[in-house]
Amino acid sequence: LESLIRSIRDRDTRSSQDKISILESAKEIVRQLESPDERAMELLMSFSIVPALKIAMDMGVFKMLAIRSRVTASEIAHQAKAEEEFVVRIMRVLVSIGVLAILSVRTYGSTRLSDSFTVPANAAGVCVVNDQALRAVSRFSEYAAAHSYHNPTNTLTGPFQFALNTFESWFSWLSTRPHEDGWWRRARAPKGQTPTKLGTLDREFYTWVEVSYTYCLPLR
Repeated sequence: LESLIRSIRDRDTRSSQDKISILESAKEIVRQLESPDERAMELLMSFSIVPALKIAMDMGVFKMLAIRSRVTASEIAHQAKAEEEFVVRIMRVLVSIGVLAILSVRTYGSTRLSDSFTVPANAAGVCVVNDQALRAVSRFSEYAAAHSYHNPTNTLTGPFQFALNTFESWFSWLSTRPHEDGWWRRARAPKGQTPTKLGTLDREFYTWVEVSYTYCLPLR
């Protein structure tokens, strides 16, 4: 396995035709090694990933690691005016999923994945999911039961509205909240371009995104 990993690391798999095959093989290896209980626990604990990413972003962890190759929990705590023990617990989550590398006791290093969260669109995506999507998903099971497990038929009475106690469409809700709207526009802006307000055609097209976003209907 170590030899295989080294050979893959030395190749540019981003443009390789067998990238999908390699990824599927890697996933199958993990599936064969993990017990059902281990996989179940991994799925159950996945709820903590996005909040941990958001907290790390707010504390400036990814920006610090983009400037220097290593950072300590003490340095993070000092910059963020946070409790060091709290920082360690957040870092533990991110190390466990490969976002950060642990170099020594309470000392962390960057990875290709952590570098990606310094990209504005990715950072904004974390904020959108944490501040908006998770709020809807947190009450999705309640919504489904209350609606007899039927697909919603419009975007004004979906899980998002149920969770936030509103009858506004998602875009109407965003239009009165510049902070949240800004994160959404940054998340969807093409790389290197300045985010802009959604135009009429965008709004018509993204109505379907809004529906899918709130787990209402599949994209068609």
